[in-house]
Amino acid sequence: MKKLIIPAVIPATLLSFLFVTKWWFAYPEDAPESFLYGFPLPYKCDGWHTSMSYQIFILELLFDLSVYFLFWLSIFWLIHRRFPEFRINKTLRRIFLSFNVFIVTFNLLVSSASEHVFSLNRDFRIDTKETSIFFFWQLPQDKVTLMKRYPYKKFRGH
Repeated sequence: MKKLIIPAVIPATLLSFLFVTKWWFAYPEDAPESFLYGFPLPYKCDGWHTSMSYQIFILELLFDLSVYFLFWLSIFWLIHRRFPEFRINKTLRRIFLSFNVFIVTFNLLVSSASEHVFSLNRDFRIDTKETSIFFFWQLPQDKVTLMKRYPYKKFRGH
């Protein structure tokens, strides 16, 4: 099983983490309407200080990564338990790892932009209006449509 963690579990974790997540349309306390991204906790939010920026919350990001990792670890553990001689082809493993390196490098380059804000955790409450599954190649619903569906009301935190 230890031989499957590096070639299978970690790449599957990173790919699923980057390609499949959840978007949240919410009204943060004392801030404009925003899209937040992450599953099970939102770890990324629109930046409010400038356009094309994000706020990234480190603890939520690490928690989400650990959830994805445990999911894939349990899947591969079940496969390994059912098929003890299960091995991944060396060529497929190299393709999988090189694709992961490319995707992670691209995301690190995008995240290293100076306009992004990194915080230890989210320090504001949100009033969530709608959520849905988000795939990397899709765009979330139109913000204007959601704003018409959920007009702004004074924030009533929970």
